Amino acid sequence: MGLVLLELLLRASQGWYFEAIDLYQVDEILGIAMRPSISQSIGIGDMRFSVSHNSSGLRGAEVREDDPELRIFLIGDSYVYGIGTDNDGTISYQLENMMKQTGIDAEVLNLGCGGYSTVQAYYMLQKYKHLNPDVVLYLFCDNDPIDNIKFLTGVNKRRSPKTYRSWWRIALRRHSMVWNVIQHKRFFFDRGGVKNIQDATPGNFMADSTIALRPELIDLTATYVDSISSLADSLQAQFFIGFVNVTFGDSSFMDFGPICKVYNKLFVDKGYQTIKPPNSLLVYRNDLSKLLGNVPYLGHYNHIYYSCFADEITSVLLRKYKFSNN
Repeated sequence: MGLVLLELLLRASQGWYFEAIDLYQVDEILGIAMRPSISQSIGIGDMRFSVSHNSSGLRGAEVREDDPELRIFLIGDSYVYGIGTDNDGTISYQLENMMKQTGIDAEVLNLGCGGYSTVQAYYMLQKYKHLNPDVVLYLFCDNDPIDNIKFLTGVNKRRSPKTYRSWWRIALRRHSMVWNVIQHKRFFFDRGGVKNIQDATPGNFMADSTIALRPELIDLTATYVDSISSLADSLQAQFFIGFVNVTFGDSSFMDFGPICKVYNKLFVDKGYQTIKPPNSLLVYRNDLSKLLGNVPYLGHYNHIYYSCFADEITSVLLRKYKFSNN
C-alpha cells in the first residue's frame, strides 16, 4: 500500500503521465539491441518525445530497397540514437535532409543504441555491413572507453531474454515511477543538465578522466576503432570520427572536451578523419537550457543541439564527397 501511495504522489507531483524508456531487447552478441517495429511516447507530464523503429530495429524509416547515391551509417550510443527528441530531430534524420537539400540522394541509417561502447559500435557495423555503406561515422562519447571494459567483462550484461521481457518487468520498467527511482537512483523532478557541453567546473564531465585515460583503456578503444576502420575499408566506405563532448574554447570556436581532446589527437595521429565540434553551438553559450531534450531528466538534447552536429557533418561530407567525385 505504501508503494502505491508513493507512486500516486510522484505522479501527482509531475502531471500524472509517465512512460519510461522500453526500447531494448537482449542480443546474444551486442548485449542489448533496439526492438524492431515499435513506437513509443516517452516522457513525464507534458514533457515527451516519440520514437519509432523500423523492421530492422533501427530508429527511423525502413531501409530503402533501391541503392541511394550515398548511404551513410551513424554508429554510437544514445546521442547517435537521439534520446530527447522525436525521430525528425535526430542527427541522422536532419543529416539526411541536409544532404538532400544539396542535391545528393542520401540515406542516413541510425545505428545508435543507448549505452553502446566502441566495441558494440563495431559489432553493429558487422551486423549491418550487408547494406554496403559509402560512409561510416562513429560518434565517440567520453564514457566509451569505460563502457568498452564494462561490456567485455560482462558488467553490463542483461538478464536472459525471457526474464528481461517478462510482462511484469515490462510493466514496472515502463510505467512505474517508483520502480525507476529505485533502479536508476534518479528523481524525476531533476531537470537534468547539459553535461556534454563542458566547462571548467570539476565534475561537469560524463566520464572520469583518471579512468578513461588509463593506457589500457586507450589501447583497447584504439584497437576497436582500428577494427571499425578496417571493416569500413573492406566495404570501400570512408570512415570518420566525431565527438559528442565539447567545450567552449573562447568566443570564436568550440573545442573538444578534455577526454575527447586526448582521443582526437590519438585518432588524428593514426591518420583518421575527425570532425571538429560545431561552432554553431556558440550562440547558446549563455543559455544552454535551449538545448535540453524534451524530457530534461534524461539528460540528453533536443533537435537544436542535434542539428548543430548534423550541419557540421554535412559540411565535412560535402567537401569530401564532391572532392572524391571530381
